[in-house]
Formats: sequence, C-alpha cells, structure tokens
Amino acid sequence: MYQKKLNLNKTTTPIILAYSGGLESSFILFSLIQQNVNFIAVTIDNGLIPSYHKKFIQKTIETMKINHTFLSFDYKKIKPLRENSKQRCYYCKKEMFTLLKIFADTKGGVVIDGTAHYDLNKDRPGLLAKQELNILSPLTKQYFSRQSMINILSENNFPFMINNTCLITRFPVENKLNKERLSIIENCESLLWENGAREFRIRVKNKNHFQLEIKNYNINIEKTVEECREKIFIKPI
Repeated sequence: MYQKKLNLNKTTTPIILAYSGGLESSFILFSLIQQNVNFIAVTIDNGLIPSYHKKFIQKTIETMKINHTFLSFDYKKIKPLRENSKQRCYYCKKEMFTLLKIFADTKGGVVIDGTAHYDLNKDRPGLLAKQELNILSPLTKQYFSRQSMINILSENNFPFMINNTCLITRFPVENKLNKERLSIIENCESLLWENGAREFRIRVKNKNHFQLEIKNYNINIEKTVEECREKIFIKPI
C-alpha cells in the first residue's frame, strides 16, 4: 500500500526531537527512523507525566533501540504551573523548549516538535513559546490528517499513544493542584491503561467530584471502571 512520507532533510547536524509518545511526535519518530536521519529523541518530564506514559515511552525506546534521553524539571518551582494559571501551557512549553535548546546546543543540533497544521488555529498558549524559541515543526509544513498518521503507524506496527497530555490538564484552570487528587487520578488512569483502555481521562470537576471520560467502552474493562468509580467517588477528598 502506498504511504505518503513526511519529507525530512537529511543532515549531519543531529535533529533533537521533542518526543512525548503521542501521535504526532511518534509519527515524526517513525519518519526519522525510516529515512535514516541522524536524531536524538528527548522526553521532558515536568513531574506531571503519568507513570504509565513513562513506561510506554521506556518500552518503545528499548524495543525500537532508539537514541533517547529524558530531561526533567519540577513544575512546583514554576508559579503559573503550581497555581494552574490560564497561561500554564505557555510556561510549561517555555521551560521544556528551553531545556531542549540547551541540550541541542551541546550536540550541535536543531530542535523539532510534533505541532501539526491543525494545531495552529486553536487557542494554544504553548504555540507562542514555540515561536519565541524558534522550534521547527515539520507537520505544520506538510498536510497529514490525524487519521492518516494513525493509519500509517498502525500499518507499520509502530507504537503510539492517542491521548498523552500531562496531569495538569485534568484540573480546571486556576484550580490549584492537589497532591492527593493527582495520586487518585494517576492510580485510576494507570489501572485503566493496564487493563486495555486507551482513550480516557479522569477530570476534577469540583472539590468532591471527578468525571471519567472514556471512549470505546467495552465489557472487558467494565470491572476496572467500577474499581475506579469506587476510588473516585467514594473516597473523601
């Protein structure tokens, strides 16, 4: 079957890929490997990446034998993140891209990320940070729909996650993060992941209420969902 390819310039300068395990960065990773481009995949851990995300990334890089490294920073040291402000994504992306640029400088490389053309018309404060730091985004220059990328990766048995946002997105903006709620959310989402669910979110709705959002619900995960309901709705906060 013919598959459209993402055109990437081959260069002796290493490409530093901001790799999250999500669809877009996985598609770029797949393309880099297929085209034998010199690259290093880098995952930034801000302290809010679910443990099952990190396990997925670790398994992928080990299975695919990918040149990869983790970098990290502590979200609690950045006030807009700690307080979950409206500009949380801007400050998070600014810190992430700054770390990536510093790392790229040590390698003589250039940073690229998975921002796609369909992200450009959305209200995403993180895009400003990307522009300020001149991060390149090949998927904004070539048209690939989400479904076409899903199809290509699936046909080539290349691992990716459909939903992989950090835990701060489970809280309404300007609701301060709470360690106990973060733990409940991560534990329940990990349980869902381990039992086969792939598209889901557990969101904080108010002080005593969480909401489970899940796609492709089936009988195989019904028991897991009920276990999560007990943890979420009965446990006092």
